[in-house]
Amino acid sequence: RTGGDLTLQTTTSGNINISPAGTSTINLNGNTVLAAGKTITLTGGTTANRPSSPTEGMLYYDTSTKQLITYANGKWQGDRTTSTKIVAASNSSQANKDAADYVATGTGDQTVINTALTAAAGGKVYLMEGTYTINGSISVPNTTTLAGAGAGTVITIPNSFNTNINAITNTTAGGNGTGVVIQDLRLEGNAGNQTSGNMNGIYFNGVGSGTGSSAVQGGKIANVWANNWRYGTGIVVAGNSSNNTLTGNTAQGNTVGSGIGIYGSNNTVTGNLSQGNATGFSLSTSNNTLTGNTAQGNTQYGIDLSSGSTNNTLTGNSIQGNGT
Repeated sequence: RTGGDLTLQTTTSGNINISPAGTSTINLNGNTVLAAGKTITLTGGTTANRPSSPTEGMLYYDTSTKQLITYANGKWQGDRTTSTKIVAASNSSQANKDAADYVATGTGDQTVINTALTAAAGGKVYLMEGTYTINGSISVPNTTTLAGAGAGTVITIPNSFNTNINAITNTTAGGNGTGVVIQDLRLEGNAGNQTSGNMNGIYFNGVGSGTGSSAVQGGKIANVWANNWRYGTGIVVAGNSSNNTLTGNTAQGNTVGSGIGIYGSNNTVTGNLSQGNATGFSLSTSNNTLTGNTAQGNTQYGIDLSSGSTNNTLTGNSIQGNGT
């Protein structure tokens, strides 16, 4: 019809069915208004029956996950309310993938994570439960948090990687790194399947510096498991990093290096467990505080205060069953 209104109305209660034949599409080439108090129902279907060739802006009700999802930025997306940017692993649940901003592929996952960190700089990136396999460093910008879901968020490297790597490090070095927070995740070094390479779990390089009014605040590493890194250390605070806090971490099975290595000044290390490494805690600088930590079953030293260590304070630590 040309011009005017077209009204489709039944004289009694009932439905108006528009059923194009075959695979035809109904196009509404204008603004569409739904009357007040009325609803639209999308029948949708199961996850397995999602449209095979979705296009941007398509809506679908997934009856498996009970979510209304939108196809946007090249993926189906659900509601997201928990973080600045959310990343799901390749083996995360379908519901988690739908709720994520980014989905990793299972190979070179640092690329996706770093994209999220760049987009969320100054905020937070949350890694959902699952395994993230990396072949390069994850780099955390200043004043940014990288957080997982606890031990269920696993970052690892592939078999026979055999290359030097710092799994997680800071973007800004030289004592100007600040506000970097890494928490609630597990770093698995897969040392048993490597034959060469020096590998570290977390490597803070020049995060924080100075003291007093000129101090650059450091970062925080909390509730991290850093296990089985070949010829390296689970958690390293190096590059003269200062004013950092390490709390509630576990480092285990780093059988050639240290569980936790502190190679900067004015750092606070509280309530960490380092066991089954070569050395539990290693220090070579000054004015650090170690309180309430446990060094247990390390083959060489429980706590190693090496050359250059001055004015460090050790209080209430438990050191047992180590080589020395």
